[in-house]
Amino acid sequence: MLYLILHLAGMVAFVNIARYARNDPRGFFVTGAVGYCSAAVIAAIWSLALHGGISLELPAVLFGAFQGFAFQFMYLVVFIMVGLGGMAVTSTINRMTILVPTVGAILIWAEQPTPERYLGISAIFLALPLLGLQAQRRAVQAKMGSWLMPLLVLASFFLLGGAELGAKWFVEARVAASPSDYTFWLFLAAGASSLITWPLANRMARREWDRTTRAGVTPAPFQLQVSPRSIGFGLGLGAANWGQATALVTALTVFDASFVFPLASASFVILVSAIDFVFWRQRFAPLTVLGLAIAATGVVLVNLDLGLSGVFA
Repeated sequence: MLYLILHLAGMVAFVNIARYARNDPRGFFVTGAVGYCSAAVIAAIWSLALHGGISLELPAVLFGAFQGFAFQFMYLVVFIMVGLGGMAVTSTINRMTILVPTVGAILIWAEQPTPERYLGISAIFLALPLLGLQAQRRAVQAKMGSWLMPLLVLASFFLLGGAELGAKWFVEARVAASPSDYTFWLFLAAGASSLITWPLANRMARREWDRTTRAGVTPAPFQLQVSPRSIGFGLGLGAANWGQATALVTALTVFDASFVFPLASASFVILVSAIDFVFWRQRFAPLTVLGLAIAATGVVLVNLDLGLSGVFA
């Protein structure tokens, strides 16, 4: 359970650092690139300290790199989604992608959740459209199109859900490579993809800078901020991201994925929503609050054992 707590702490730290960095679009992607590169360095040092080298086994390289590429593209998606629904709604929608590895663990590795966990998974399915409704309305009001939010949700499911399924696949491969090897390849790929997508990120940041300039005010010239602020945020982001990723993969070696993903994700959603409400003054529409309540119900259900398996046996 310690690894789940560390994963949760790392995720909460990550999204709040990203939230601060998002306040200035000129430095957001600088922070992300520094974060991925610093996380790769930490992972390399950790792996060398543990067993004197970095594994080249295919499952670690392949699945780690896939998750790394997904991380960077999700960073681009988060940049858009935060502006539409705030960090709580964005994080919630992203974490609902745990349905992909959860269902995958049941179908591929024949994990058998309890009836209570099945109810919790169903609650998450029900919460998803409610959580995305407010952000979709903002997208329409901002003339981004009614299709944007559903498209971003689908991208989240494909990228992040598939990447987390890859983490489970790495664990099930039972190779000699350790979680530290996996996270090295993850963040090496994420750092490389941040360079590949740099022109797109720069364009997105420039458009956001121009769009948010107050009416009647001549926009200041856009320039990426490679500053102590963006670099410092990046170092913090990298440490938090490395910690949560390493803890998650390690937790998957101990617990079933059908337990780890719903518990960690729903707990994370509740914590981030509370922080967004208290510290960031984010206010939610009634249907969004209902979605958060249903998600909270889901986290309770996945941790309960009411003996329903005997009832349905």
